[in-house]
Amino acid sequence: FSAAYGWCGKSCSCVMVNSSWTKAHIDALWGVNSQVVYPPCNVEDLTKLPLTRQRLDKLGNAAKKENACLRVISVGQFRPEKAHLEQVAAWAALKKVKSLSYKLENAILVFVGGCRDDGDLERLKDLKQSVKDLELEKSVEFVVDASYDELKRQLSRASVGIHSMIDEHFGICVVEYMAAGAVPVAHASGGPLMDIVVDSPEGPTGYTALSVQEYADFLQHLLMMSRPEREVIAARARKQSLLFTEEKFRKKFIDALAAVDL
Repeated sequence: FSAAYGWCGKSCSCVMVNSSWTKAHIDALWGVNSQVVYPPCNVEDLTKLPLTRQRLDKLGNAAKKENACLRVISVGQFRPEKAHLEQVAAWAALKKVKSLSYKLENAILVFVGGCRDDGDLERLKDLKQSVKDLELEKSVEFVVDASYDELKRQLSRASVGIHSMIDEHFGICVVEYMAAGAVPVAHASGGPLMDIVVDSPEGPTGYTALSVQEYADFLQHLLMMSRPEREVIAARARKQSLLFTEEKFRKKFIDALAAVDL
């Protein structure tokens, strides 16, 4: 199958791939020099959201500093490869940290995702059971099959975004975190590592992790820092997200075709 796949690929006049990780994979299999054309992301709309998060309580009402709840968002369908259980495990490790800070005590993890079929519904049920077993119900929320407006609302309230899929070819939701002003903590592999969560000359635009404990450590680091410090990273992340606009996709797509006279 691999030989047939490679033979078919060699016959292509123009090969476009969605990330550096995919390029390495396709170039090796097909024996071509593919062009990286990042997928169009909804950056233009999400960058309109304010970087400064309102101080809200668990119910979403305005709150004093000591009663405010920092939110970590996880966006993605409830598919097995999204590794939501690892996120719950990291959240449990974070909540075990001995701290007198209201920031960790009040922090909330919000899952925003959809279910395609009965299999996804069963995984969601298991995920909720894991949250219950770990006694995390008071700090974990689920928003299932949300509208786009609801997704934007949740992104506008989140200070951090978490993503744990291994070898994600690109990672559009990571870009969406960055555009919306939520500092990403993603898996140290695939597109997020090689193309998206890349340090700028001024400093980090987010963080990548390999283990449950690393996720917990980075979450603690981000939640414990001051709001101005976190906003500096969020601003760098937003600037980085501008590499993945629809306009840049159109230009690179046309340039790749033009390069082979198509």
